[in-house]
Amino acid sequence: MNKVETAIRWAESIALDDSHGYDQNYRWGEYGDYDCSALVISAYRKAGLNINATYTGNMRSGFMAAGFNDVTGSVDLNTGAGLKRGDILLKDGHTALYCGNNREVEASINEFGGIVGGAPGDQTGMEILIQPYRPGWTCVLRYPEAFYAFDAPTLKKGSTGHHVFRVKVALKARGFYKASLNYKYGNKAVKAVKAFQKKAGLTQTGNANDATNRTLFGLDIDGNGHFIVYECQKGDHNTSVLLLQEFLKALKYYKGDLDWTFGPKTETALMNFKRKANKSGAGLGLNGIWDVKTIKYMIG
Repeated sequence: MNKVETAIRWAESIALDDSHGYDQNYRWGEYGDYDCSALVISAYRKAGLNINATYTGNMRSGFMAAGFNDVTGSVDLNTGAGLKRGDILLKDGHTALYCGNNREVEASINEFGGIVGGAPGDQTGMEILIQPYRPGWTCVLRYPEAFYAFDAPTLKKGSTGHHVFRVKVALKARGFYKASLNYKYGNKAVKAVKAFQKKAGLTQTGNANDATNRTLFGLDIDGNGHFIVYECQKGDHNTSVLLLQEFLKALKYYKGDLDWTFGPKTETALMNFKRKANKSGAGLGLNGIWDVKTIKYMIG
């Protein structure tokens, strides 16, 4: 999971757990409670970012120092058009996180309609909540994570294209597909998909449909239904690393475990892939990072 998704899921989990309420005296989770700025700051700290901010008044400078961009000019603040999941919404004295689907998560107010003196936890179900997007924000901050998005259409016997290759790679790395890697979805691919579907508890159609694609890849999906692969490097642990390992394993560069962790073996295998690709003029940076250019070159 990437940093933005880690942050927003943590904030959503806090809102859905009534052991967490609103308080400004004990705002950093001492008794489970947060105020609006502490919730947002804590979310991105939980995601591993070094956020040097303490309240709404210094959040813009603190988050921008951590690499966030001010994208206010690209967003319709009245309707929310242009907002992305994980965006920070700011105005004088208040802040929230945008969840997507025209919703926001925020720490609002305690059970007495005030900011201090309430009991720990959410006494009303509204102290920390997810609610429809409300206009009135004056600033939007966004963390710029680089990613590559690909379409994952349903595949059936006779299908061709890059996604056939991706599906075969993932199946081959997990031992379901034994044949050569190519761009045609034939009988052997159908058989391998059926075996995967059986093990995953899915209907055994042999077609790589939406449910199969989602289960097989496990990646984040954007609002247009595209699968998202994030740039990753040594130390990362997420589904993008797993996909990298699957490709490197299927292409015989990687002999380690599919453990989701970008360690020395994954880094060495990636560098060997890049060196060989560069002999054919790929022009990939030899920096140990699975960057967007390398992702696109490798998975299509």
